[in-house]
Amino acid sequence: MLCQTLRTAVLLASLVLAVQTFVALGWLRPVEVAGDSMAPSHADGGRLLVRRWGLPRRWDVVVLRSPNDAQQLLVKRVIGLPGEEITLREGRVQIDGQPLGNPPEVAGVYYGAMGHPVWRLGTDEWFVVGDNQPVSIDSRNWEHAPGVPTRLIVGTVAR
Repeated sequence: MLCQTLRTAVLLASLVLAVQTFVALGWLRPVEVAGDSMAPSHADGGRLLVRRWGLPRRWDVVVLRSPNDAQQLLVKRVIGLPGEEITLREGRVQIDGQPLGNPPEVAGVYYGAMGHPVWRLGTDEWFVVGDNQPVSIDSRNWEHAPGVPTRLIVGTVAR
């Protein structure tokens, strides 16, 4: 029993040390959620750990710099990948004309088009949205363009 407890304590201490090392090296970054655009998945004031390596995949939650204010960090979900055509019709997402099913974590989300139902992304752009559609300011309604350049993506939220 004592041996098992000691083994568990050593494993836990090693895990804590590894996370602290990754944070110190800049590979992981703690971020606090500001606002309700990702509720209920990620509530205002919640804390996230962000991986700062690799590219995001569809449905990943990412932290990015706002295209309108580089000092502001946003938390959004990736639904469109570079080079794709995104269509929002009757609350559903289509990619290059093909319907895209929602994963369980966003099964009830209705994707409103905000007056512009079709977007074409460049080769270095990502289409991101908030899970709480009525309050989210995202790729559907940014002034500059719908696509977020890779350089603005800080990282992917660790699962």
